[in-house]
Amino acid sequence: FTVSLTVLPDKPTICLNTTTVPFPDWTLCSALPPASQTLVVGNCPTSTAGSKLNWTLTPSIVSPLADPACPGCWLSVNPASAANEGVGVNTNVTVSANTTDLGVGIHTVRLTVNDPNAMNDGYFATATLKVKAPVSNMVAAPGSLPFAGTVGRPGPGLQSLTVTNSLESACNHLAWTVVIDPAHPAAWLHFAPASGVSGTVLAVSVDIT
Repeated sequence: FTVSLTVLPDKPTICLNTTTVPFPDWTLCSALPPASQTLVVGNCPTSTAGSKLNWTLTPSIVSPLADPACPGCWLSVNPASAANEGVGVNTNVTVSANTTDLGVGIHTVRLTVNDPNAMNDGYFATATLKVKAPVSNMVAAPGSLPFAGTVGRPGPGLQSLTVTNSLESACNHLAWTVVIDPAHPAAWLHFAPASGVSGTVLAVSVDIT
């Protein structure tokens, strides 16, 4: 007659309140950074009684491709590690974004929670941030260019039209191009240059011959 007893280690299980951490959309040159988000890391209620979760949280960029020297540099977490002693114990982690070097597009970071003793070591959540281009406001002045002339005589003189971006800033530049609607061609109208940036002055003339 043999009696055996197997003693299982007190293994914790990593729980997260969410597997997606979406930041609100952020526009380049905004005065304030995106609002910080909260990720809750816990020792699951289903963990072995008496277990202790000693975890670390590591951000790593998924897209765009990561800089090897800075695998998760635009995103920070606080705290980045903790000890959750006991079943059901949680820690709130503040997830923050530094947008200084980010370009327009969707940026994705994996937040990996590690505890070598956990049943699900390497459990992760995904943080995303969409960076949008600023909106330009193109203004042409003056608002109209009235020409007057008589057939058979020299045409009216040149007039100037200045195109600006009323929201021009260090990262909000206007680049414009003049396009004539092919359905309404205007061979009698001439202008130069045909493209420019905020502050460019167009010379506009008409041909009445």
